Amino acid sequence: MHSGGSSAAQKPVSAASLCTICVPNSPCPIAIMKTIAAVFLFFLSLGSHAAGLEYHKEGSICDRSSGFCADHMGVSVELTRMYLGEEAGKKLLAEINKVGIGQVDLTTFTMRGGLNCDTKVKTCWTNRYDKKVDSKATKTLFKD
Repeated sequence: MHSGGSSAAQKPVSAASLCTICVPNSPCPIAIMKTIAAVFLFFLSLGSHAAGLEYHKEGSICDRSSGFCADHMGVSVELTRMYLGEEAGKKLLAEINKVGIGQVDLTTFTMRGGLNCDTKVKTCWTNRYDKKVDSKATKTLFKD
């Protein structure tokens, strides 16, 4: 049973028709929201494989923005020099010396995008909190 009201079907309102009520010559809020959503999804998709990292077939990963490289043994000054340059190697060594070589654990590290690796357990995770294994990084560093 139909209770009161008009019997004519209502037309759905489209995003385009909503934009016609926006202030003339100004960006439509719906178009802006769609753009923001698209940009968010793009950056979210990058995070799934730790964007900005360089994976080397020789079994190392470099993080240019953080200024270091690592292999199956951990953070490496030598690999950093080889892939990122002499200055990056010097900077990394200075940071290690500032803290103290005996006080730094080079076997566990976190790279850009949250990639977290522990060479003692031969595993990398997408981040240190949810412990989802990052298979690409794990295979790159610990392929047996």
